[in-house]
Amino acid sequence: MKWLANELAATKGELARIDEELERLQARRAKLATIAASLETVADQAYTLGLAGSVPAVRAHPARGGRGAIVEFFRATLRRAYPKPVDTRVMTELAIKHFGLEFATREQRNRFRRATVSHTLQRLVNAGHVERLHDYKVLPNSPGIWRWKVDQPSMAELSALAAAAEGDDSWP
Repeated sequence: MKWLANELAATKGELARIDEELERLQARRAKLATIAASLETVADQAYTLGLAGSVPAVRAHPARGGRGAIVEFFRATLRRAYPKPVDTRVMTELAIKHFGLEFATREQRNRFRRATVSHTLQRLVNAGHVERLHDYKVLPNSPGIWRWKVDQPSMAELSALAAAAEGDDSWP
């Protein structure tokens, strides 16, 4: 009976969550339909009859403040946090809040974290603006830790210097 009650409660909860998401999507659809109708009216008034019917639907990139806005947001966030590091989870939450993003599922949120947040941070590392403070090979499932890079030795460089100094007997 306990299992049955748990399954029934979980199923009802999932249905309620789906209903809430459907309401959100229906409201968003109604808003976009109004915008599309307005754009079609303007196109017709601008003597471009038939434009609305000849323009195909495209899946445009989500609006995140224009080209390069997310990269600049990450740069500014890491600069402000310096010398403290910021982990990938915190950076994801900050980006979601800053850009007003909403995700229907946990998978969509995780895809954003992997495909946008982690990828962008790695690009900043490759460009020499950010340093990675975690070893993803040693702890592959741990969150990444990132810090703004300044003209000072990185943690990896300091570790290499310390290892080299251990073998150096030139100290008096």
